Amino acid sequence: MKRIYENIAYDTTLFPKSYWAQTIKRPPKLESNSKNIKNDIAIIGGGFTGLNAALELKEKFNQNVSVIDAGPVGWGASGRNGGFACMGGTKKSFQSLLKKFGHTKTKEVLDSQIKAVNQVNNNLVNYNIEADKVDGGELLFAHSQKSIKTIQTDSDFMKNEFGFKTSFLEKEGLKKLGISSPEAFAGVLNPVSFGLNPLKYATGLYYEALKQGINLFYETTVTNVKKHNGFFSITTNTGTIQAKKLIIATNGYSSDDMPIQLNGGYLPVLSSIIVTRPLTKKEIDQQGWTSQITSYDARNLLHYVRLLPDNRFLFGARGGTSASHRAQFSNQKKSRKEFERMFPAWAHVDTEFYWNGFVCVTADLLPFIGPIDDNVFCSLGYHGNGVTTASLAGRQIAQLTMAQSPPHLPTLFKRPLKKFPFPKLRRLGLRFAYVRANTQDWLS
Repeated sequence: MKRIYENIAYDTTLFPKSYWAQTIKRPPKLESNSKNIKNDIAIIGGGFTGLNAALELKEKFNQNVSVIDAGPVGWGASGRNGGFACMGGTKKSFQSLLKKFGHTKTKEVLDSQIKAVNQVNNNLVNYNIEADKVDGGELLFAHSQKSIKTIQTDSDFMKNEFGFKTSFLEKEGLKKLGISSPEAFAGVLNPVSFGLNPLKYATGLYYEALKQGINLFYETTVTNVKKHNGFFSITTNTGTIQAKKLIIATNGYSSDDMPIQLNGGYLPVLSSIIVTRPLTKKEIDQQGWTSQITSYDARNLLHYVRLLPDNRFLFGARGGTSASHRAQFSNQKKSRKEFERMFPAWAHVDTEFYWNGFVCVTADLLPFIGPIDDNVFCSLGYHGNGVTTASLAGRQIAQLTMAQSPPHLPTLFKRPLKKFPFPKLRRLGLRFAYVRANTQDWLS
């Protein structure tokens, strides 16, 4: 496979040592064999996108489907993210989208983000998945005095242009909400979001797919894909699967040569998380961050934080540009330093977990959901909001595969997949982008 990071980032024999991993009993490995399987549709990638696509194809179209994933259930981004079931999916602001594409297409993006949150909630209810859901919305907080005006202006814009209402809170309002940090000067509370345990959610989708008789091949590596006589022949380490149509649902863990149409069309970006030991009530009160609302700051290189149901604290940040052990050890120290600066009352509190994973970015900073070749479909590029965006995108890519017009699929997401200029230099370009973003954050 042709990938752009160190091999350690793709080693599916190493299950991430995340906080989520010790909250759940992982599904036992199925003794399945992919030898000489024939399907209507094969899905490469068994995370949120692939499982939602498989369930949609089975439930709505009664298709014979196989899901193939190189790792165990929840090994990829679906099992190692921060558990933010929130609006998002694009790194473009709504103001920039409006200026470039107009009101109608921008409103489609907004509506799709709301629908994506609802899709996750519907999955939890319909499949009876217990994923430690935490209601209350999502908070964007200003990390500096200068950034207060920025978040308030954006909030006013969304209300005036689209009728989307959020609540603006000054510093005292944040404290009453249970949010207190030297770097929380004001906030905008979006009610259309919630928190969850992403590994429990991913595992719940897996068990539902198993229940519905979907062919599931985890810990099964795809080594080649060829098309012959109108069928795709997918060679794996345990056999061959044939299918009339193919869905690629590997997002940031994709390969540039499988299929070749993805070459240069996506950029994996490392994100990292630390989680503390359980905090005492006294420690929580000393910092003043008592709310379990999912929260993130207004930086370009943002931090995302949550007080978890068992009183541990989750702190997420960008994970650098190298997945090597040495680079990640350095990044862990950097994250810890930022954590102590933002939450000084917890400087003495040990962090018991550290892990990383890939966020997937596209060249135009919009998700891509659509065909990339004859009977080959792909969905990727959720820009750090994959819990929700992938859940809806999986349903939408399934419908596109069946020649249907999915509701709530923005026109902008169906454009041809744009390639990065000089794709071999994507990681180098990312380093320059980080320098620029850090400078902008420092000035703000």
